[in-house]
Amino acid sequence: MNKLSGQLPSRSFKHKCEWCNSEYLGTKFSTLCSRRCMYEQRKSKNWEIVVCKHCAIKFKRRKNERHARTGKKRMFCSSACHLHSDYQKQKVTIWANSPKNHWNNSETQKKVKETKLRVHGDAGYNNQEKSQATMMGRYGVHSPFCLPSARSNGHRISSVQRRVFEEVKKKHKDAILEHYLSDVKLSVDIFIPETKQVIEVFGDYWHMNPKLYNKHDFNINTKLTAEETWKKDTARLNKLQSAGYDASVIWENHTHTT
Repeated sequence: MNKLSGQLPSRSFKHKCEWCNSEYLGTKFSTLCSRRCMYEQRKSKNWEIVVCKHCAIKFKRRKNERHARTGKKRMFCSSACHLHSDYQKQKVTIWANSPKNHWNNSETQKKVKETKLRVHGDAGYNNQEKSQATMMGRYGVHSPFCLPSARSNGHRISSVQRRVFEEVKKKHKDAILEHYLSDVKLSVDIFIPETKQVIEVFGDYWHMNPKLYNKHDFNINTKLTAEETWKKDTARLNKLQSAGYDASVIWENHTHTT
């Protein structure tokens, strides 16, 4: 019987399904044994397996999907790989030397010189060594361009997260702000390599602090209830802990710690 039509053909032929390789009886020109195999084959034609240009891990992308502005296909398996890639660094360099860079604007340069003159008494003041030392001390990189564009997965890093990181950095010099853990495929707020410690900084609104919200409250931005948000966050922490990381949470108002 042909599983596609549900009827026994007048003359049956033995075939091997092109998708699942199972043997079946069908019409002379039949190639698939069932509707399920037909749908799976169609879906496979819309996707392709490619290698990430940064970490070399294979990932799946849509064949016909292109970036709305650049017209390019997806090249990286995650936002973290994109932000830390040589491709992104080249883009930053090109932008820095382009007219779109607001620092190249004459009005901006004039204001900067006025501020330097007022604060340091020198319109051309530029203590590069001090700037690099400050960046290394606070964030572990020598330039703000080496940070993930002050963003995490497309979202701006909050001032709360930065304050917590600066406090952690005083005790743990190897602490990293916004780090991608490839083994669990998660980007974490703060990571301490020496102790495998992960610190997640939860905003009261975005993560629906249990001290401020009840389980039925709805977040119009995330489209989740507080209870759904808590379950999602708990699953994330469990995944980190199962992988051997010491994961903990610091809430925005510091009144509730997990």
